[in-house]
Amino acid sequence: MVELEDHIVDEIVHGGESLSLLDVFSRLERQHPHDRPGIARETVAAYLDALASRRDYDVDAEGFLTDVDAATTAETEWVGRDALYRLDSGRLSTYPQAFHDELGGSTDVPAYVSFLQNHVPEFKHDVSEGAAGEGISKDTLLEVVAIVGRTDRETATDELERYRAEGALVEDADQHPQAGVSLADDHGDVRDPDLDS
Repeated sequence: MVELEDHIVDEIVHGGESLSLLDVFSRLERQHPHDRPGIARETVAAYLDALASRRDYDVDAEGFLTDVDAATTAETEWVGRDALYRLDSGRLSTYPQAFHDELGGSTDVPAYVSFLQNHVPEFKHDVSEGAAGEGISKDTLLEVVAIVGRTDRETATDELERYRAEGALVEDADQHPQAGVSLADDHGDVRDPDLDS
């Protein structure tokens, strides 16, 4: 039997019924405790049953699982934002096996930036949410680190800030959530202006 985290159910309910399949799925993958990549389909089903039993939330659990199955691919490399990936273990993930093989369990943010920019260049274009400039959008990067690194978003943010303070990473000048994060080496001598204040 799957032990559910009530706060995750509450957060999904609070997010509203307009949350997309990927929003709900990535939240479950990011927040449900696990020590292996991905999340079991049975765990997703258990959360959907919990959501369906709520009076303040309307979800078609069976339809949602049908949509999960339709979005699932066995591809091991990135094929796009709308896919869910069946990992070698049979578990499902927002990110393909290649991401987990290369970075799984790590919070080395510069390694994520390097991997995404150099080995999966189409990733940035597929997930861009108005990010300007070079690099990977900050919100997207934190999401990847939290899910693939199997950590919480706060730890991912702390690690990003630590690497930025050490000079390994820079953010675009426009310091909004979609600011691009790049390796400092890619910018030559450019230094993050926030570090000079």
